[in-house]
Amino acid sequence: MNNQFITYLQNRFHFFNNTYFEIEDGWFEIIKDMALELNDVVDKNFKIFEIKQKYGSMRITTFSDYNKQAEDICNKYEIKSQDICEFCGIYGEQKTCNNWVYCICSHCENKIRRL
Repeated sequence: MNNQFITYLQNRFHFFNNTYFEIEDGWFEIIKDMALELNDVVDKNFKIFEIKQKYGSMRITTFSDYNKQAEDICNKYEIKSQDICEFCGIYGEQKTCNNWVYCICSHCENKIRRL
């Protein structure tokens, strides 16, 4: 994820301070939506340790005391990521491309296959 998006999230939401992002820009909007929901249910000790792509969907690792609402919100957005192109943010599908599983649209798939 580009630094401008990361800076925006870290400045707006305390739980993104020191988060490791290993994702592309296409999931920025759903991460922002998730953060808005989380902001209403977490305390100051809640932290998101890592957000990464794995097998064509987003994986979120948190660090805090157990919070069922926060867990449910994170799970909801992990599932949402399975239908959103991780590169551009439009509708995508899980596909294997160059021996890697992505959630990807046809346009971005063609660009990746050319690499």
